[in-house]
Amino acid sequence: MRKINIDSNEINPFIRRAGLQGSTGWPYTRKLYDYEMLYFIKGKGKIEIASEKSMLSSGSVLLIPPNTPSKLFITDKNSNIIWVHFDFFYVSEEEEIDYYDMYLKQQHLIRPKVFLNNGFTFPYHIIINDTEKMSSNFQELLNCYQQHSLFWQLRCKSILLEIIYSIINQVYTEESYPDVLSKERIVYDIRQYIYQYYQHKLTLGEIANYAGISNNYANRIFKEMTGETIIQHLNNYRLKKAVRIIENSNLTIEHIAESVGFANTYYFSRMMKKYTGKSPRQYRTK
Repeated sequence: MRKINIDSNEINPFIRRAGLQGSTGWPYTRKLYDYEMLYFIKGKGKIEIASEKSMLSSGSVLLIPPNTPSKLFITDKNSNIIWVHFDFFYVSEEEEIDYYDMYLKQQHLIRPKVFLNNGFTFPYHIIINDTEKMSSNFQELLNCYQQHSLFWQLRCKSILLEIIYSIINQVYTEESYPDVLSKERIVYDIRQYIYQYYQHKLTLGEIANYAGISNNYANRIFKEMTGETIIQHLNNYRLKKAVRIIENSNLTIEHIAESVGFANTYYFSRMMKKYTGKSPRQYRTK
């Protein structure tokens, strides 16, 4: 399956269909072109998604990725289950998706599996804590889809965004972080952010926010894995860039300091001497 990393700001859900799940589920193996989310307002059942099995009850949310085998068994005939087919971002196309194409013959229509830019991916199944709010959101989304009132697409989009945020907010905690994202990936994300934006004024909070975790947790993991704090790594990377510029240009020290992200020339000189044993001017004339 194709995979894609997107920034949380790029989530722009496109709702394709919504409805009520029948009382039988689908006991056969099924695959879809797009994402499907189901919510058990009430009822019981069991699901198998990519060989991962779960028991279902009121408050269960299922998220079935594209091109992923699944089987759903509903054991309570009085279940109330709402489903929605969607993409995480809008895809402009003329071709309609065939929901009865079990073999996904039109390979070009298969949506990629979405990861957030820090590696987070959505679980197949979670039990929602705030069931009253989630039930209200799903019911409103279904009503909005069925009524097709003015700007219904926009309203459905906003409701689904609220649902997605609630899921992320519940699952994506520091306590569960090691289960959904490796320490190596945290360090990788932090480094990539530094390497891309080192010329700008960066704060620990901004960098940690990109990784999706708190300042303290980001610093602790980064130092554990690299031996440096995040700010130490940032400054050392800036100084490495500065040394290269000094060796290969006649730019002023003030200009070099600013170009690598040091707003204060005195601080830059002090850090440079600590890093190389020489001030910028001494390094240039060595």
